[in-house]
Amino acid sequence: MNKKKMTTIILVMLSMALCNGCGQNTTLTEAKQYVSVGNYKGLQVDKVEVATVTDSDVENHIQNILDGETKYVKIKTDRAAKKGDKVTIDYTGTVKGKTFDGGTAKNQEVTIGSNTYIPANGKYKGFEEQLIGHKKEETFNIHVKFPNDYGVKNLNGQPATFKVKLKSIAVKKEAKLNDSWVKKHSDSSKTVKEYKKEIRKELETENKQNAESELETEVTEALEKVVKKKKNFSKEKVSAAEENIKTNYENYAHSAGVSFEEFLSNYMHQSESEYEKTVKKYAQKNVLLSYAYTIIADKEDIHPSDKEIEQEVNDGMKSGGYASKEAFLKEHSREEIRDYLTGNQVVKMAYKKIANRQHKNNTK
Repeated sequence: MNKKKMTTIILVMLSMALCNGCGQNTTLTEAKQYVSVGNYKGLQVDKVEVATVTDSDVENHIQNILDGETKYVKIKTDRAAKKGDKVTIDYTGTVKGKTFDGGTAKNQEVTIGSNTYIPANGKYKGFEEQLIGHKKEETFNIHVKFPNDYGVKNLNGQPATFKVKLKSIAVKKEAKLNDSWVKKHSDSSKTVKEYKKEIRKELETENKQNAESELETEVTEALEKVVKKKKNFSKEKVSAAEENIKTNYENYAHSAGVSFEEFLSNYMHQSESEYEKTVKKYAQKNVLLSYAYTIIADKEDIHPSDKEIEQEVNDGMKSGGYASKEAFLKEHSREEIRDYLTGNQVVKMAYKKIANRQHKNNTK
């Protein structure tokens, strides 16, 4: 996950007032007790450019879509396996004549040329390379040498023999971009040329949104520097912020379709202890900024309308997969939604002022 995007998620979407059920005046009074806000109107941030969409960007995006529809079809002929084929094999590996943990598998799919198996090492060819030339139902031996840094003490740098049975060979069947494919994958009858224009527009919108998110992040980080903490925040406030952050991280993992452990490892690249430190760090920032947003909103007369709150409730219900509005509101009160929108509008107000200043400077 993009670091800037993750920071924006944490600091903008999560950094809202957590005092559910408290009135706005009470929240303002509380905010002034804990923080003071300096010159938020003169924030300085790095200029953020909207990335230009190139023809290559469009082609690569479409190719990624096509690649996602690539299928492998098992061949019925007696031809030998070659690079690019996906083969199904059984194998048993031995080192010094003895089997080893992880060295035996059945019905294992291997795409020849993917370089996911033991690579070439000195005079030894790679595992996948040695599958080439063999036919279905053939049994044969492969001789390889584990890399010196393989990571398993008794296998590092060791020669190994794998007895392999090739059970099937499948060839890649790629999706092709043509008018027929476009018609099948778009809402209306479009030509390839029209489809490419549509993709370009989508990428341009995405780049603009990414630039806005990056600028929001810059603004949030700059704003934090002009906010001074008067005294330690209450344990209840910080604890509520921590729980809110954890819930949102878990929701992001769910929306990404991965377990939280996988999300932590592959997206955040953190251990559990590092994650706990991250949560505590951002909980303090979130409370600090939520107080700052409340104070600035009062000065700038920023007050989300009932219509905006209702729209946010409806959007949250749909995106969160809730069965009804009532179910959504059991977990997210309207006051919480109001606080979220208040903070969001404060950040947008600040970054629009900065963007306007940057635009004026560019036109001088």
